[in-house]
Amino acid sequence: MRTTIRRFTTVVAAFTFLMSAAVANATYLDLTGGVQSGNIGSAFFEVNDQHPTGTGYINPFLRLGTNSTIEQGYNTDYGPQPPMDDKASIYTHSLLLNQLVAVQVGTDMYYKFLLDINQKKNADRFLDLVDVKLFLLNSGNTNFSSVADLGTPLWSFDTNGGTPDVVHMDYSLNNGSGWGDIYMYIPTSVFDGQDGSKFFTLYSKFNLNNDGFEEWATMTSTSPPVPEPGTFLLLGMGFLGLAVASKRRRNNA
Repeated sequence: MRTTIRRFTTVVAAFTFLMSAAVANATYLDLTGGVQSGNIGSAFFEVNDQHPTGTGYINPFLRLGTNSTIEQGYNTDYGPQPPMDDKASIYTHSLLLNQLVAVQVGTDMYYKFLLDINQKKNADRFLDLVDVKLFLLNSGNTNFSSVADLGTPLWSFDTNGGTPDVVHMDYSLNNGSGWGDIYMYIPTSVFDGQDGSKFFTLYSKFNLNNDGFEEWATMTSTSPPVPEPGTFLLLGMGFLGLAVASKRRRNNA
C-alpha cells in the first residue's frame, strides 16, 4: 500500500512539474510603460515613438473589429467569414510577399509591421495580442474558416508548444485611431527560399477585452513615403532662401 501511494505521489509531482514548466515557458511581454521592447521567439516588438503612423499615413492591409466571441482574422481579398472578424474594406486586402520592404536593425534584416490598437481611455484601455501566424497563399482571394488551413505556415507566435504567449499593450500610450502603437519585426530569414510572387498572409488574435478595431500595416514597395521632420526643415529653409533671393532681385531692380 505504501509503495502504491509513493508511486502515485511521484506521478502527481512529475505531472505538476511538467505543467508548471509549460506555464513558465510562456512569454508575457508587458509593453505598458516601463518596458519599451522585447522578444517573443525570433520576433522583436517595441513601443512606437508616438507619432501618427496609422490610416492615412501608411497602408493598412488588415483591419479587425470585435464581436461577441473573439477578435481574430487574416488578410485576403475574399472578405470575412465566421468565425473570423476581419473587416471587408480597402484596409483588408491581399499582399504579395515581394511587396514587403526589409529594414536593417543592428546587423540583422527584418520585415517591419505596425499594429494600431483602439481602446477606451479608462480601465479597459489594455489589450493583449495572444497569437500571430504567418502564411503564404497561392491566391489572394482565398476563403478559409480554419486557421490550420491558411496556406503554407512560415512563422508562429507560439514558441512553447501550446501555452499562449502574450504582448500586453496600453492604448493610452498612443491613444487615437491612426496613431501606431506597437512595431513587430519578423526576421527576413523566415521567408528565405520562398516564392516572392505568392501572397503573404498574417493571422492575428486578441483577447476578449476589446472596444474598437485594430489595424496591421507595413511599409511596402507601393507605400507613399512620409517625409521625416528633417525633410520638412530642409524644405522650409529652401523656400526661405528663394524668398530672400527674390526680394533682393526686386530691390536691385
